[in-house]
Amino acid sequence: MGRTRGSKRATSSSRNAPSNVSPPKRSKHTTKPEKSKTIANTTGRRAESTTQVETPTAPEDHSTNCSGKLDFSSPERLLASMLAPAASLSSFFEEQWEQKPLVVRRGGGEASAGSYGACFSKDGLLSLLAKHDIQFGLDINVCRYVKSKRENLNGSGRATTAKIKNLFDKKQATLQFHQPQRFQDELWRICELLESHFHSLVGANVYMTPGGSQGLAPHYDEVEVFILQLEGRKHWRLYAPPTELPRDYSGDLTQDDIGHPTHDFVLETGDLLYFPRGTVHQADTPSNCQHSTHVTISTYQRSSYGDLLTLALPKILNSAINGNVDFRKGLHVGQLSNNRVDDKPTFQSLLGQLSNHVGDHIEGAKYQMLRDFVANRLPPYRPGDLETGPVGPMPTGNCRVRLIYASHTFVHKVSKHEDEDGENDDEDDEDDEDDEDDEDGEDGEDGEDGEDGEDDEDDKDDEDDDIATNADSLNQDGHNLTGFVVVQHSVANSRTNHMMGSGETKPQALRFPTGYYQAINQLKSHSEGDWLESSQLCLPEDDIRDLLMSLWAEGLLEISKD
Repeated sequence: MGRTRGSKRATSSSRNAPSNVSPPKRSKHTTKPEKSKTIANTTGRRAESTTQVETPTAPEDHSTNCSGKLDFSSPERLLASMLAPAASLSSFFEEQWEQKPLVVRRGGGEASAGSYGACFSKDGLLSLLAKHDIQFGLDINVCRYVKSKRENLNGSGRATTAKIKNLFDKKQATLQFHQPQRFQDELWRICELLESHFHSLVGANVYMTPGGSQGLAPHYDEVEVFILQLEGRKHWRLYAPPTELPRDYSGDLTQDDIGHPTHDFVLETGDLLYFPRGTVHQADTPSNCQHSTHVTISTYQRSSYGDLLTLALPKILNSAINGNVDFRKGLHVGQLSNNRVDDKPTFQSLLGQLSNHVGDHIEGAKYQMLRDFVANRLPPYRPGDLETGPVGPMPTGNCRVRLIYASHTFVHKVSKHEDEDGENDDEDDEDDEDDEDDEDGEDGEDGEDGEDGEDDEDDKDDEDDDIATNADSLNQDGHNLTGFVVVQHSVANSRTNHMMGSGETKPQALRFPTGYYQAINQLKSHSEGDWLESSQLCLPEDDIRDLLMSLWAEGLLEISKD
């Protein structure tokens, strides 16, 4: 499907349609992929290859009269409606997810043309080109695949309607439109709900290809892929993955690289195709079809156990070094240059001892990954792209309240140590260090006496205006605060920059004393849409007022007008 633009976490099948059975797993020792064979096994996972070539498999014929609309009432129901009737949510994650392709048939023709609503169309693209400053390369990529070679046909500067029509009609080029959810509300709505389900960034690309043409060379991607066929028909060929669940995009592959297809089929309007990351694929528009339009929705980039451990292991190792003398013992003299020394058992022992130092570092790594997700995900879908802000009257006394965007709000307890390590998102980490310098009598960077230190404190107060704290609560019962409750949210995130490479590192956040944790979770766990009496929150009255005021001002809390 071509590489997806976006943040480091985020993309892209009658003659016969694919069987919803697993494609073969390529043996590590196989050097000639054309000899692979698809074999279904009882577990639903990839089977081992053999030396016999097999004809591409045909699909199971799932109900062809399923032309129902997408269900936007919840993230789970949206995904379920995308997969129905071919698979339930539970069967999909047990049998297909990260394992094998799935095709959902809608019947084709006008009856299924509206299955995905007004997601995107050729006419819609031409309208966008007229209204917006769409740039070649950044927003739209133009290419074609001719005689086993991909040609880049991008112009420079703005992609005007005239330029695009000429490339599409006369050059028979494929149009790859990056992240259309930035402009199209229906795709914003779909991607935002899927992000809420997967807790991973969800990107999209729209592909338009004239009849008898192919845009991209064979390749595989490092993301889980959902293809929604919006207009026309598309002929797909899928091939065994050379690497199971790869972390990186393959680049263009040659026909000799990929061997014979394991699946060969045509998607009709309204159909859906899923395939796991690593699945080699190529697609073309049949010559008897005027053009094809599909949207590729992708997710789960860099969301593996390995990615989590990449963040956690440095701190686990540091903990082991500080807490275990075995890690601090020196190497044998001459060990670096003596290849005859068998030091493998020593390192195996040390690596085995790392598990004793895991502590909370896995949770800390999960917190870091979540911060990246919250900072870069889409904002909540709001028809008309309305501005965020306080909803309802200002909270006063006992009132009825409810959290507005529960799926975009995340609550965590963060230790003071983690906050100073930069795992929290507040800029006052540096201010805390400045304060410590002032207390020690050390000069500030710009000053030579205590007066500058006082100015620094004033600056810190200004910067902390957006951090919800309560001075009395910071020293409850005469004890210093050792941690915080951090409320991170994506309510004010940018839709226009979503997945366009300008990744943020810090989400919007409020910070509260740890005593607020239970009350905040009361709000978050309360049935969506139902009102909660503020007097039921597990906090003293003054703290309830401060909590409600902070969440309301941030646009996270609605106050009933009754």
